[in-house]
Amino acid sequence: MGMKELKNMTKSQKLDYYCNLNNIVTIATGNTKLGSMICGLSLPAGVTCRTDAPCRKFCYCTKGFQICSSVLGTYMKNFRIYQENPETFFEQVSNYLKYSGYKYMRIFDSGDLPDKNFLPMLIKYVVNENPKVKFLMFTKRYEWVNEYLEGSKIPSNFNIVFSSWDRSWKVPNPNNLPVSYVRFKDQTLNPTIPEDAFECTGHCSTCYKCWHLKNSESVVFHQH
Repeated sequence: MGMKELKNMTKSQKLDYYCNLNNIVTIATGNTKLGSMICGLSLPAGVTCRTDAPCRKFCYCTKGFQICSSVLGTYMKNFRIYQENPETFFEQVSNYLKYSGYKYMRIFDSGDLPDKNFLPMLIKYVVNENPKVKFLMFTKRYEWVNEYLEGSKIPSNFNIVFSSWDRSWKVPNPNNLPVSYVRFKDQTLNPTIPEDAFECTGHCSTCYKCWHLKNSESVVFHQH
């Protein structure tokens, strides 16, 4: 595929091209916020998020470079590979970590748990297989995480943070997992943010706090 041919494609054609470019799971590196020491695994936002997600209107994953055909198409490719063969998907992620040397990974810089099976498979095939890697995942799939915790434990190298939203949004959190909050530009939307919530610096690679949040602790982000 030449650059001229690619340039003449419609956006839909470009997305299809990148989605089917190969069968290799793409792990993001060099993210501006995450820095060079943290890698990331993403899926397409919206498609994998809960249908009633209150953040859809404000989601940064639907703006800027995140919606470029090459970026969004790559997220779609990851999702396609997962849907076609979950074990192959997780095996690729695990092998990448074993041989790349990365010690920190963020799950879902874009997207969320697409189904109930993703979390237990992620833990079995990736988190447990890479005990020296510290994993972080923000999610609004509270019910699936809570259900998993009814009979299983989250490994110590995996931090799951429940992502809250505005004051009208409820977060069922019987296990007291860490919670992230948003400080909105419109202050009337702000939920009750714990006074001791950690203020995000915006520079993960010099902080790593979210990877080490303990139960009942929280972090607050400013609205993008």
